[in-house]
Amino acid sequence: MTRITSSAANTILINRFLQTQRTLHDLETQVGTEKKSQTYSGLSLDSQRLLNIENTKSSLERFNNNNVQAQLRLDIQTTAVDGIRGAIRDFRELLFQFSNGDQTDPERVEQIQSDALRSLLDIQNLLNTEADGRFIFGGGTVRTEPVSFGLSTVDAFQAKFDGSRVSVPTTRDANLETFSISRNSSTLNPAFLTFEQADGGTGKSRINSPVNQFSNIAVGTTITISGTVDGLNDGTFTVDAVDPNGLWIDVKTEQLTDEGSTTSPVFATFTFPNPDDPRTSLAITTDVTFDRRTNTITAINSGDLDSIPAGSVVTVSGTTNNNGTFTVDSNDGTDMVVKSKRLVDDGGTAATVHTVGGVNTLTFSDATGAGGEDQLIAATAGTYSGLQNGQKILVNNTNTENDGRIFTVKTVSADGRTVTLATGENVETTTPTVSAGTVATRPAVFAFDATARNFYFDAGVVGGDQVVFTDNGANADTIALTGATFKDAEGNLLAAGARITVSGTATNNGTFTVASISADGTTATLVSTDTLTTETNTAAVLAGTGSITFTDNTTNGADTVTLGGAFFRDAAGNTLPVGTIFTVAGTASNNGSFTIASVSTDGRTATLIPTNTLTNETSTTGTASTANTIGTISATSYYRGDTTSLTHRVSDSRSFEFDITGVDPAFEKAIRGMFLILQGKYGTEGGLDQNQNRVSEAIFLMDDSLDRTNTTPPPFGTELNSNIEEMQIILGYRATLLDDVKESNDRIIAFLEGNVASIENIDPLDAITRLLDSQRVLEASFQTFARVRQLSLTNFI
Repeated sequence: MTRITSSAANTILINRFLQTQRTLHDLETQVGTEKKSQTYSGLSLDSQRLLNIENTKSSLERFNNNNVQAQLRLDIQTTAVDGIRGAIRDFRELLFQFSNGDQTDPERVEQIQSDALRSLLDIQNLLNTEADGRFIFGGGTVRTEPVSFGLSTVDAFQAKFDGSRVSVPTTRDANLETFSISRNSSTLNPAFLTFEQADGGTGKSRINSPVNQFSNIAVGTTITISGTVDGLNDGTFTVDAVDPNGLWIDVKTEQLTDEGSTTSPVFATFTFPNPDDPRTSLAITTDVTFDRRTNTITAINSGDLDSIPAGSVVTVSGTTNNNGTFTVDSNDGTDMVVKSKRLVDDGGTAATVHTVGGVNTLTFSDATGAGGEDQLIAATAGTYSGLQNGQKILVNNTNTENDGRIFTVKTVSADGRTVTLATGENVETTTPTVSAGTVATRPAVFAFDATARNFYFDAGVVGGDQVVFTDNGANADTIALTGATFKDAEGNLLAAGARITVSGTATNNGTFTVASISADGTTATLVSTDTLTTETNTAAVLAGTGSITFTDNTTNGADTVTLGGAFFRDAAGNTLPVGTIFTVAGTASNNGSFTIASVSTDGRTATLIPTNTLTNETSTTGTASTANTIGTISATSYYRGDTTSLTHRVSDSRSFEFDITGVDPAFEKAIRGMFLILQGKYGTEGGLDQNQNRVSEAIFLMDDSLDRTNTTPPPFGTELNSNIEEMQIILGYRATLLDDVKESNDRIIAFLEGNVASIENIDPLDAITRLLDSQRVLEASFQTFARVRQLSLTNFI
């Protein structure tokens, strides 16, 4: 059938109703979404403007969201600061009440110190406040509690800070010191310290370093000394003075200074609490002498000090070097002994204190001390006056089995003749009195002299002892003892390389080198080049010395030093730490200083660092020693955070810092003031009742912590200006800033949303009207198309 319509006409009609369908679809989408277009391109020229508006709106919304988090943190911080302010204010009021009453009443002192502890714990908890899993007073350290006072009880705090020898730091710098020094900063040598009991008569002790390491330490800092040999000088001390060049620090101690004599005594005044009424004081004035070594104040007139009871706190005045407060340890009325805490001389070189000979003989005495301790007794008064309690001494060349042994001084008698040894240290008394030998101080870290005697045995001293020399033919020869063992002065089996000089025999006099010692210590096997003649002798004398073997290992690795008859250990038996520098002298080719890279398991061989080189040599005359001693000096602040400020951007143009940390001066001053009150046990020289000036000092620090208008002169020098009142103003300003910016942002966002709506939203009435019109047009198009397609020539016949 031939149609009237042409192909072109059909195509035009189809395109028209397809276009109408698309228009209808777009209108349906607009009505459904109420948006003009689903793509930016559909907005034509308005698309870029819309993008700019939406970006601005999104930025403002992000600022608002971030500000909500900042507001939460700020609110929590403000609440914590308010709580801290309340704790400080409440304690200040209690302190005012205490200051207006009897400050020597034990119950009132105990109560105010308990109040200080409680307030400090409250402040600690508040400074450890978290917001959203982050500690808000730790600066940039947000995952670790920033504040720890280390408080548990009043007694525990006072055990550390007695208020006299160890006192709470009074300045900010000293209160916040944190450091640890354990090596020479230049050479990294751990043996870098020397300790002096008295620093030239001031009553303090001194710590020395060979390089500038102490210049940044603040006076008043509380330091901890640890890791000294045998714990000799371990303890807690307060820094009293610092060398401007950083080479030494003086620490507060409790010790007397030598002053006065029987012919020229000191006229001194002693003030002490009345035993019948501790709130009142008594005073006596008399001629006395002061002895540092024995901690004794001696009255020239017998019984003049009788009224001062043991355990009391006595204040001394009228002297040149001994004014101060002391606690009485014992008192017989004439000799009053005061308690002491001081360093012991350690480090440096050995010094001979007793050259035995002539009338000044040396007696080894068994169990004659007050507590059953063994003693060394010199014939001449004053021989041991220079020794200090705790020092190590070395006995040698006395021709007894005490040779080479190291002892610890427990006490020295007032006349300087008798040294009482530490409990458990025993002397050999087979030959009780000798007229030859030496007693010397022994550096605590390390000292070895190849010529020094480290073993002695005389078979003829006690009947029945004997020495058996055996020629074992092709095997190594041996020396066996009955009645003794081959042990050195410290009880160790003689090490390989030890040299034994034999005398008093028929055929075996000479010097021999030990290859090994049997497990029971009775038999020494010699090196293969040493030969013996078989002999049993009851009068033989054996004396042990040592050697130092230097090995050049250029082709195989680092060079080594091996001690024959000794060990690279300190006086306490600990292996010398890596990095220790020791000095060698008295050798043919290897004198100098060397650094330890490692020490062998048996302690005999030190491997040196690669830059140290040796020449192959075995020396029987050399020495090896360290110049100083080991130890760590450290200080730890209550604050474990940092001072990093975290910047919060409130808007594009405005920001503020989260810069309030646990060491803000406003907090630190109050904390320091509470520490001042908490230190010192009642009735002691460091107690609050004996140091009532601390109350006014603490009140000043509380006032300066709370208010901006404190006009009282500062007791400890100029303080930093921060205070709680100013802090609260700043926090309030920041909260207001966040509120203002949020309000402004909300207004702008609302305006921008209106602009966005005007660009992309439709007019619903207009869109629906056009949708209905389009539907009618489409329906008419379908009907027209259908009619046209049905027309043909037959319709006109």
